[in-house]
Amino acid sequence: MINEVKQDSFSESFIMAVEKAKQERTEQLVSHTMQVEGISSIQFYANSCQIKTSYRHYWSDPKGLSLVGIGCARAFEYEGDTGRFHFIKSQWETFVKKHSITMKAPARGPLLMGGFRFDSKASKQEEWQHFPSAALVLPQFLLTIDCEGCWLTINAVVGPDEENIYQRIIDLEEQRERLLQRKAHSLQSASALKAYDIKGEEWKEAVACAIDEMAQGPLQKIVLSRSILAQSSNGYDIPSVIQKLTEQQPNSYVFTIERQGDTFIGATPERLVKREENKFFADALAGTAGRGKTAYEDEQLGHALLNDKKNLREHAYVVQMLKDVFAEWCESTEVDPYPTLLKTKDVQHLYTPIKGEAKSSAHLFDAVEKLHPTPAMGGTPRRLAVERITELETHDRGWYSAPIGWVDGEGNGDFSVAIRSGLISGHDARLYAGCGIVSDSHPDSEYIETEMKFRPMLNALRGSR
Repeated sequence: MINEVKQDSFSESFIMAVEKAKQERTEQLVSHTMQVEGISSIQFYANSCQIKTSYRHYWSDPKGLSLVGIGCARAFEYEGDTGRFHFIKSQWETFVKKHSITMKAPARGPLLMGGFRFDSKASKQEEWQHFPSAALVLPQFLLTIDCEGCWLTINAVVGPDEENIYQRIIDLEEQRERLLQRKAHSLQSASALKAYDIKGEEWKEAVACAIDEMAQGPLQKIVLSRSILAQSSNGYDIPSVIQKLTEQQPNSYVFTIERQGDTFIGATPERLVKREENKFFADALAGTAGRGKTAYEDEQLGHALLNDKKNLREHAYVVQMLKDVFAEWCESTEVDPYPTLLKTKDVQHLYTPIKGEAKSSAHLFDAVEKLHPTPAMGGTPRRLAVERITELETHDRGWYSAPIGWVDGEGNGDFSVAIRSGLISGHDARLYAGCGIVSDSHPDSEYIETEMKFRPMLNALRGSR
């Protein structure tokens, strides 16, 4: 791989890569990273609307890392029932090795952004047609913002039969300049937003059915989700929705995955697994209560949640599963003995962080495969719960509650659980929310909980604060 850091060396790198591709009769990756100033992640994303592309990705975490990927230098996709995690892992490792990819720092340079379906075996409905079982993209342009600064990476794959070399260089440089324009994005809000419940009563019946089943058989917990349809007369301005989510949900991972004009977007408080050098990190997040209108009421609700047997049991299933997986992939594991509270704008959750010293053989995609879905998204026992989810839910989850995130050339990366999210297509936004159902759950109470979980996306779509 030819990896240059000076802005004026991009064209030279590109030409050298083409010459090498012709000599060796094989493709070459040109990856050019430069430090930039004066551009925000939201503005960069908004500027990309001037560029014709079918792929846009956005990612930000509560610690200050933001990634924006525009375009596609290479797509890594898989459509099938089994083997998707291994396939993506194998293809990415082969690509990294072939092009000798190295990173000067985590997330600065060539990396993949994207995600997976919740259940690759479930029937896909039309609204999810552009979202395969697995789909991760090496962006043509990647903006990385972290605590040390802001970097732009340009990725291009060239082949031995490359033609119109100079025109391609000119096109990439023109696109770069458009993306780095400093014009502030004007926030827009959706007008006349209307939300419609989709089979809410049927969902309550499914919850009641699951509760009855737990009293008779091996099912201990199941997570059942429902959806609503939010329609806007003027459509949705995605950069504005992203900005609202980042403002309103500072403790969440904000993500956007746009494919072929459809956009999966959300602000999730739950990390699935992160790898940073030789460390693994995960979050157990299960058990939910609302926020109080006053500080005293909020404290009382939090105290009640920390002592609620139903929610503690639901949370314990997740903690135990994470501990079991970390025991397989880590030399040692650290787990807090008691949950604390993680508070978002609309709800608060029981929260237990877990970290471990990764074994040398452990890969991020291996951990993602072993962890997904956790009992917080599927249930216990896992296989039975996922089977019953397919039978009881009235919609296709698609990528909702599935792993979404990024991975770089050194194996560093971060995947979250895609909850508090929705799929936007034109004037329609399908929003998703779910609850963990155990034997002492109540359908009406669980329904109210999903209503709280719809609020982050509804508020962002309305443009309200």
